[in-house]
Amino acid sequence: MQKCAASCSVTNSSRSLWLITFGAGRDPYSQQTPSHFNFTTTYRQQFESRPAPAQFALMNKVPNYDSWHAKAEDYTPDDTDGYMMLVDLATYDGSVIFNTTVHGLCIDSQYEFSAYFANIVQDRFNASKPNIILRARAATHGNEIINQSWTDDLPELPKLTWSKHQLLFTASTSSVVLLMIAKGNDGIGRDLVIDDIELRVCSSVSSGYYPSETTAVPKSSEITSLVPSSWTISQFASTSVEKGSKTVFIPKRCPNASYIGKHCNISNDLCEMMKPCKNNTNCKNTGATDKGYVCICPPGSTGVHCEENLRPCASYICLNNGKCDEKSVRCRCPNGWEGDHCESMINHCEMNKTTCSNNGVCRPLVGNYTCECFGTGYSGRHCEIVAVKIRVFKILFKSVAFVAILIIVSFILFIVIMDILKYCFGIDVTREELERYRREKRARKRRRPVIQRFVYVDKPQQSSDTSV
Repeated sequence: MQKCAASCSVTNSSRSLWLITFGAGRDPYSQQTPSHFNFTTTYRQQFESRPAPAQFALMNKVPNYDSWHAKAEDYTPDDTDGYMMLVDLATYDGSVIFNTTVHGLCIDSQYEFSAYFANIVQDRFNASKPNIILRARAATHGNEIINQSWTDDLPELPKLTWSKHQLLFTASTSSVVLLMIAKGNDGIGRDLVIDDIELRVCSSVSSGYYPSETTAVPKSSEITSLVPSSWTISQFASTSVEKGSKTVFIPKRCPNASYIGKHCNISNDLCEMMKPCKNNTNCKNTGATDKGYVCICPPGSTGVHCEENLRPCASYICLNNGKCDEKSVRCRCPNGWEGDHCESMINHCEMNKTTCSNNGVCRPLVGNYTCECFGTGYSGRHCEIVAVKIRVFKILFKSVAFVAILIIVSFILFIVIMDILKYCFGIDVTREELERYRREKRARKRRRPVIQRFVYVDKPQQSSDTSV
């Protein structure tokens, strides 16, 4: 279901199956009735006077009335004195303005049902605005709603302004009922005009009709019908499209009528597709209402879709999946959260006075805590598990430290013992050794160096003999 439907009316991407323009004429009121255009309505038609609530008229100009855009004309281009449907909406919800059944549609083909609407009340009056539902429902299989959209409130403007509103739907059956339904029940204002009601097939290839022996289409000279040239239009009172020589693809019907789509895997359950009910209320499919469903509102909720939440907790915000207690109007927080609006996470590190071993850091979590260990050498819930390499390093470090301490203690103990022997018992074990060292030092100082000089005695003389 969709509120604002998209459009398939793009050049060369769709074709019109029929178009209702209501014709034209000099008489202010058309004498033709809805049966001329192959539709029905719950509204009573006026032929001589301005429509009252739950009435309509086919007129070529808006009547001169205090709050209306007097003498405004229809929408159809190049349509002099063209008629349009002027409607004064009923004072009850769900009145049917337009109702027609289209047969021979191609299952799983997409169609666009559209019309042009305008609010005829001038903007200075600030009256209630018309809102129209466009709906397509199956003509068989329990009248399931295929799709629907809303025009929303048609605005009051300084001059009459036409706007197109459309409904896209995929035919789940070959026969579809197209409806325009008034939404709301205010009796002041809600006056509008409708023109150029059209059905298009959203494909430049498909004809949009599955040709049975005789496929009925709207029968009026004011309805433009575009069909393939290979099909013929009979000129008898009951207008029909007869099967021609064109080959047409005929899709298979889904075995389970509760599903649609090419693979019959899309549920056509209205509540499931539309999800119209607000505030987590339940939706029930029913044919007893014009919408095809009803919202079951719990106490404290009201409105067609339970959109008006009057419960005390409606405006009280509970965060982090907290639930509001209707009696105390306070939040019931899930595990791990606290505060007036469940906005604060409980710090289990502080609450449990958790200590992480080996310089680990405690981090609070939702409903729990965790210890972030220092480096990769520690693990466990509280970082109490030490890696093998860390244990080996600790053992080596302790061993070296023990040896060093032992050496230092031994040296200090030796000095202390020596002092005790010397000063308490007069025993100086180093005295003789010190005396010997001093004697040797004095002896070295007294000893002089001996300088020796060698003199040659009886040096032989050099011979003076010379030989000739």
